[in-house]
Amino acid sequence: MKPRKLLNFFAISAFLLVLSSGHAVYATGNDFTRADGEISGASFSLFRPENWNGDLVLLVHGSIPGEFEALASELVAGGFGVAFTALPPGSGEGSALKDITIATRVVEAQFTSHFGPPGQTYLFGFSRGGHNMSQLLETSPAKYSGMLSICGGNGGTQLQWDYFFTARILFDYYFPGVLPGTPERMPPLDLDTFLGTIAPDVITAISLNPLAAIEMASVDQYDLRYNDLEELVSGIVQSLAIHSIGVNDLLSAANGNPFDNTRINYTGTGDDVALNAGIVRLRADQPARQYLRVWYEPNGSVGSTPVLLLHTSRDPIVPESANNDKYEALVQSTGNEDFLVRRVVDRFGHCTFSPAEIASSFTDLIAWVEAGIRPIQ
Repeated sequence: MKPRKLLNFFAISAFLLVLSSGHAVYATGNDFTRADGEISGASFSLFRPENWNGDLVLLVHGSIPGEFEALASELVAGGFGVAFTALPPGSGEGSALKDITIATRVVEAQFTSHFGPPGQTYLFGFSRGGHNMSQLLETSPAKYSGMLSICGGNGGTQLQWDYFFTARILFDYYFPGVLPGTPERMPPLDLDTFLGTIAPDVITAISLNPLAAIEMASVDQYDLRYNDLEELVSGIVQSLAIHSIGVNDLLSAANGNPFDNTRINYTGTGDDVALNAGIVRLRADQPARQYLRVWYEPNGSVGSTPVLLLHTSRDPIVPESANNDKYEALVQSTGNEDFLVRRVVDRFGHCTFSPAEIASSFTDLIAWVEAGIRPIQ
């Protein structure tokens, strides 16, 4: 291992922020060079420290990449080159499934064009970015040196969207008439609107009938993990939020509905017969299923690239067990299980990690790649 890569890795350092559009604009300050620009409507940022260790970290985001500026500053202070991109304007939950993968490939090429080819390239991402990183790695396993997926949707987009649709149709069954729209069409919403207008109705409905919420969470095909009523309520609200905000863009991008429950026998409740008789049944459109397969259904072909999965045990948006059980089995089926470590923190919430926990996992990944020290679970 090269000690300089880990020295003061998460030290605080100031940086110069340059806002730009069009061609890349360079700035220097605090021992680094930064280039900001725009390609096809998406802004990008590149960083090369003066003491560059020769390696590149590609930051791959989910829906909200708001922490990337601070994270990039910390990585640069540790000697790493960093590149990340924003989504093109108007890219939503469905179109982003492909947009993030494409944008990450573009920004990786931009870094090489501006600063030269890196020695090692690491994928470091969050949430929905997990499936994008899986696609990048599995289609070019020799290109990347390591991958850190934090609260990532590593089980693929079909699994993830099945979960969101399941949350919606179960809530409609147990709490009919509370949510606007349908499982396949919602009024236009953003997160603030959902939290201000829909979430209060959901919380009220659950408070009036908590036993129905407990039954909903007990459905095996939903499998929401929680420790108390507060986590139960929060988990249902969060899983409904992604469906409510993203379903319109998903169906538009995918050219139809990818969710099919026509043959699912729901289990785990006090009255499975009534549930299966009364729940809404939806039939998938095959072009939409194909869209999710392309963007992206993982196969576990990580080659000899170390992969570290960091997840909370009770994640209500990207369930740990469903996603990582599947991905672990896929990697095992390719014979590369020695290159996968699954690290689970017993906690509720989506991406609810401290900076120290994230730093520790990245440090462990570097040690694994450079010194062959496989991280503990």
